[in-house]
Amino acid sequence: MLERYVKVASGAVYVLFLARYLGPEDYGAYSAGLAVAGLLGVFALAGVDGLFQKKISISKEKSDIFFSFFLIKLVPVLVTTSFYFLYVLYSGEGVDLLIVCFLPFTISLVLSFSYQGLLYEEKYKEIIKISFSIIAISNIFRVFLFFFSEKIELYALAYSMEALLLTVVYSVVFIRQVGIVCTPNYTVLKSIFKDGFPLIISTLIIGSVSKVTLLKVEQSSSLEVVGQFALSMRVVEAALLLAVASSMIGLKALLSNYGTDKYFSQKRLYIRNMYALSFFSMLLTFIFFFFISSFIFGTGYVYSYKNCLLISFLVFFNFIAIYNGRLLVVEELYKFAFFRSLFSLVFFFIFVVYFNESFNLEEALLALLAFWFSSSFIFMSIFKKTRRMFF
Repeated sequence: MLERYVKVASGAVYVLFLARYLGPEDYGAYSAGLAVAGLLGVFALAGVDGLFQKKISISKEKSDIFFSFFLIKLVPVLVTTSFYFLYVLYSGEGVDLLIVCFLPFTISLVLSFSYQGLLYEEKYKEIIKISFSIIAISNIFRVFLFFFSEKIELYALAYSMEALLLTVVYSVVFIRQVGIVCTPNYTVLKSIFKDGFPLIISTLIIGSVSKVTLLKVEQSSSLEVVGQFALSMRVVEAALLLAVASSMIGLKALLSNYGTDKYFSQKRLYIRNMYALSFFSMLLTFIFFFFISSFIFGTGYVYSYKNCLLISFLVFFNFIAIYNGRLLVVEELYKFAFFRSLFSLVFFFIFVVYFNESFNLEEALLALLAFWFSSSFIFMSIFKKTRRMFF
């Protein structure tokens, strides 16, 4: 948890200086480039990451599990990225250097599951050492850039290389722990793909929604509004690191007790913690945007009372969805993860179509809120199996 907090703090300080230094318009351009890299990264199939702890908990061949996850995530990213650049070259637009500088971030998403492996093996000290070292080096480079460079591309590269280094070193440490033989195990690949397919489709939907929203805002509003929206999403993502880390830490206890009488008490504790952290993060988010953001980032980042409420509720329902998602994996309800994302996508498109003529900051936040509210609450309340995941 300490490592996650430090990472959040480091990222927040970087965003603070970057958004203030570049201003809303240039920060909007920076964020649009990151959105494209993020869309390519959606094909790293982050949905299967949630299966990694479960698979290594029931298998002695951890090396086979690691390599199989790596292969399943790598191939779609390589194919999609190749098609994207071929299309750009064919269309005659030319390759955007900013997007190239964000590519290490896209590649880092292929190895994102390695962090969960270290958590499962309880290598907390190693996680701390790796993260603190890389964050320190990265921040030294960032300070250098703020003093000596105005190129947006270098700031993009600083962000991307930190993400890539973290996942690469996490992977190396995990491999040294369990050993690795780089030979495909088709039984394992089939098992991961069979269980993970609904999660993969679900993650493709989730990963695309926020990126499509940002690009829609860019199309319909000024770059200043894009910058404001992008900053709000970066802060939301930073807050969600707490949900991701805390839910992953609780995942091993749930997996260990699943199928026993103790599981139900463990699940109740998990849900209580879920609500406590969700409300706490929601409150902090509202306070930050309503009272602090304009003071820290400048007058270009003033948010209305209504927008502050929308952002804070967005954090709350994101938290609930992340925690619910872990329970869906534990209880092997993989198809529910897919159907709830599909269900929520309908609500999202209704809002996008309704606000098509003027898609400003408020409409963008409403569209995302509709998606996450329907995903974490409406859909989950329909079925008896999932209703107990938040009641």
